[in-house]
Amino acid sequence: MKRGGIIIEKNSVWITLFKGNVWLTQQENARLLGCFVAKVNPNIRAILKTKILDEREACQYHHYENGNSIELYNLEMIIALAFRIETHEAGVFRKWLIKQIIHIQEDSRFKLSVAFLSSSKIFLN
Repeated sequence: MKRGGIIIEKNSVWITLFKGNVWLTQQENARLLGCFVAKVNPNIRAILKTKILDEREACQYHHYENGNSIELYNLEMIIALAFRIETHEAGVFRKWLIKQIIHIQEDSRFKLSVAFLSSSKIFLN
């Protein structure tokens, strides 16, 4: 079952999306964020209880033929957890996310400025 993945190594982050998302188990989230499952589980419950995320969108259950099942959490939940858990790895992930957002905003502003200037030139002609 392909689910994508995230790797945090030193001060770098690599994300592999599968169909535009990443789905991790509680154990994988704990390993990613450098903590124990005992810290991940109550934070997931708190996020869902306060309706920060919708459980139907943020959680997915995968059932195996042998009767076993696993609960998976999407990228939005992973991001929410990173902002609730205080570890080195979570900090690296938060900083990386913020840099990505700033980069997108700067890129969008540049494109908007170029589009405005282009349209102004066309309009003025």
